[in-house]
Amino acid sequence: MKKKPLIILLLLLILAAVWLIRERLLKTEAEPTFFVFSTPGTYGPAGGEEEYFGDVEVAAGGIHLQNLKVTGNLYLAPEREGGEITLSNLQVEGDLVIIALQETTVRLQDVTATKLAVSRSEGKAMIVTQGSTALPLAKISGRAVVTAENLNGAGIAEFRLEDNAALELRELTTAVTVGGNDTELTLTSGTINKLMVERGLTGSRITVAEAAVVELLELFAEAEVTGEGKIQEAIIHVPDVHLALEPEKLTAPSPLQPGTDEENQPETEEGTPVIISYIQNPKLTPGETVTVPVRTIPDEGVILDVSSTNSRVVTAAVSENAIRLVAVAPGTARILLWADHPEYAKASTVFSVTVEQLQTAKPTANPGSGEVAVGTKIILSCSTADAAIYYTLDGSKPSANSTRYNSSKPPVVPAGGMTLKTIAIKKGEQPSAVVTFTYKTPKEEEPEVPPDEPPPETEEPPEEPPDEGEPDSEQAADT
Repeated sequence: MKKKPLIILLLLLILAAVWLIRERLLKTEAEPTFFVFSTPGTYGPAGGEEEYFGDVEVAAGGIHLQNLKVTGNLYLAPEREGGEITLSNLQVEGDLVIIALQETTVRLQDVTATKLAVSRSEGKAMIVTQGSTALPLAKISGRAVVTAENLNGAGIAEFRLEDNAALELRELTTAVTVGGNDTELTLTSGTINKLMVERGLTGSRITVAEAAVVELLELFAEAEVTGEGKIQEAIIHVPDVHLALEPEKLTAPSPLQPGTDEENQPETEEGTPVIISYIQNPKLTPGETVTVPVRTIPDEGVILDVSSTNSRVVTAAVSENAIRLVAVAPGTARILLWADHPEYAKASTVFSVTVEQLQTAKPTANPGSGEVAVGTKIILSCSTADAAIYYTLDGSKPSANSTRYNSSKPPVVPAGGMTLKTIAIKKGEQPSAVVTFTYKTPKEEEPEVPPDEPPPETEEPPEEPPDEGEPDSEQAADT
């Protein structure tokens, strides 16, 4: 009986030890770490995804990160030589921070992050956005050149320039807010939906090159605007601002009367306009409804009004502190938004809504690309109802004139494999993207040929002695 309490006590001690070990393991797993890549090379799996829990730093050029998920921030900070850094299929849950001590090229291929930040440093960041890269905001404190190259994603939705920042944009469709003093913005090509200079700033220099378009320029402070590009509309909230680049449409306050002193004019809230934050141009499909939030300064007591320039494409209505958009038919409409406040001057902004024709879903194949047996039937399908699938086997781009898929006679993989290009088409919708499936067949095993060897020696059978019961022919002849 005395042993029983000891056994129970021993079991309790074992359970307590197991619990402590478990807690330490969990704490170790949950504790974020800091990973540093400092040797040129490619890191990350060829397929799938690998997760890094914590912050990651790339400390040298010539590094390629692929198929990674970073739960913290990702710092691109080559310590000495700069060079080129490539990110492919990366998901960054924190910020993507570039610190360029020398000129550093950063290629963003299918990358998402909470924010992109270019820190103030001696070098220049040459950023190339590609594929499905999507970043809601880029905060520029240093020098950067950003280019869109084969970009099919959202790209960088908005740029914000801080004090002493210098930014050049090429082939982007985006918005820019100048929020710092002594900034330099060069628009080489592309479309800027809205370019705004915030109140109280000085030293803003903006160049709009011939291949660039600014849909809306809004100035709450003086800025030097030059170039040979196009400004479709400009709204100027400060008096006596003269633009070297004349906009197609201009809204500006009346010039000061002679003899008045602007510096001695009393500042009143009635003369300060309501500030409307940038609204990104949405893309919708017919029948789709979205609610777009509207942020203003001040954020209370503001009365909103909205109208659509083409209600046959999209309708717009105010819903509390937001705009409700309903897509009607394919096309483009400009949405005009006004914000009024009893103690502030009325302000307005404009953005565009594009209603795109529905696109047929991409075809899928079973089995998918890979190695299959000779004679394998490829079954094609499409999630869009009533869509027809067309395909080619000669490498050409499929169309409605190509072979139409028939489930009773599907394409069959021949010896040596094949390349199957497919497209799905439905009347009233945009054709799907072309999807290519590549099939290989196993190589036939050739019989092994033995190495050259001399023929094996063969033994001749021994001669049989003559049968004693029968004389040989010579003896028979003598007798």
